[in-house]
Amino acid sequence: MIISIDIGNGFIKALNSKNNYLHFPSIVKKQIAKITSFSAMEKYIVYLDNNYYYVGESAITKKGRRSWSNTKMNEFTDIFIATCLNLLSEDSKNIDLCLGLPYSYYVEQNDGQYLIDEYTNKTIDCTVNGIQKKINISSVTVIPQGGGAFYSNILSNNNTNDLNSYFIDIGYRTVDCVEFIFSNNNLSLNHETSFSLEENGTYEIFNNILKFVSAEVGKHWNVIEIENAILHNNYILIYNSIEKYDIHQIAETLFEDSANEIFSEILFNVPRITKIENIYLSGGGAKFLYPYFKNLLPNIKLQKNSIFANADGYLQLSKINKK
Repeated sequence: MIISIDIGNGFIKALNSKNNYLHFPSIVKKQIAKITSFSAMEKYIVYLDNNYYYVGESAITKKGRRSWSNTKMNEFTDIFIATCLNLLSEDSKNIDLCLGLPYSYYVEQNDGQYLIDEYTNKTIDCTVNGIQKKINISSVTVIPQGGGAFYSNILSNNNTNDLNSYFIDIGYRTVDCVEFIFSNNNLSLNHETSFSLEENGTYEIFNNILKFVSAEVGKHWNVIEIENAILHNNYILIYNSIEKYDIHQIAETLFEDSANEIFSEILFNVPRITKIENIYLSGGGAKFLYPYFKNLLPNIKLQKNSIFANADGYLQLSKINKK
């Protein structure tokens, strides 16, 4: 079985070759004492390497945190991979694993060779919500973020006319910009026009909203509450179960500011961007910034299933490579 995991700084997106999927916040809370009781619906209680963890939504309620590093892989990476393998492996004990890296890290790490060496033939023994599985990772494939969206577009959406295309992938922390060129029956990643913007993702927008709201109304929310208000609660913040504060207007203003800033960076690095015919916006933040990018790049398209596009592309490419 193939399992593809997009380990985002904000959210985990994972798929298996039977089209089952996972989507949960990249938040972990280590529990010192043994967790003796939990609901099967709780997402997720994980036991790995003699430690208990709350992962995803359950970690939010326990005041968990995200962890970032300059390599994208961090102290929680094993936990996320183990959780996804346990939940998506079904009866398979041997897994072909697909992972992604931000473009800049992909290049720095020799096309992800560190991850390939780290996880190939590794056996992971993990329990999630009381179900224990021991899984062997037979092989590892690593693809740059944005590249996954490209392969999803070509292989899942059958857009074979878009073999020459530019992808702007809006992640939680990073924005990855990658161009693919098809010439003389050869497909290549154009390194001259591909790059990562390290701190231009949606977290920066959420954090700026938090600063504005805190200064405006003197109430104390946190970034996760801002995030949830935008993603799940129609832009409404609730204070003391009574007072409500609508952040829609400031959010839209900052979405526009972010789109303009990202576009300026891309234009500086790729002056011909306005002349590229096929441009796609993908990633978890794509739907928020798309209206403003459309004003800047009239021919830009919103990637289908933009949140899962990278994970899907990793999976589709691995399927072909396995044939």
